[in-house]
Amino acid sequence: MARTKKVPHAQAAHVGVLRRLEHLGMSKGRHGSKTWLYVGTGLWTLRAIRRLAGRREELLISEPLRPGERLIIANNRPTLGSLSEAPEPKGRRAKKRHRKAVAEAAKVQAKRDKKATKADAKLQARVARKEAKRPKKAKPADTVVAD
Repeated sequence: MARTKKVPHAQAAHVGVLRRLEHLGMSKGRHGSKTWLYVGTGLWTLRAIRRLAGRREELLISEPLRPGERLIIANNRPTLGSLSEAPEPKGRRAKKRHRKAVAEAAKVQAKRDKKATKADAKLQARVARKEAKRPKKAKPADTVVAD
């Protein structure tokens, strides 16, 4: 007869000794054992302090490197060095998607430009109307003083 191997629960396989003692202490403590409650509470407090005081790594940049690009780690320099422009994508579908994205971006930019031109023309017309309504200031006449 073949022997079967008991596979531990995936979450329980990664739990350390302190975490198991904490769990044991809390569960036995809830059922009336003050000693185990103190053990569980103490280990829970220790874990909470470790979590709060632990290092938090901040991710500054995460970009894939493409062929021809390099990663430079230095002060006062951009981190990612590459060619002047991104290379054309490879593959028929990727190129088509890229062309569509560029065309859409150009279309949106043209729409913005048209809207800005229209708003500028409207503003200029309003200024011109205000100027037309204002009475013209008469230039002071040259006064000749006779001696």
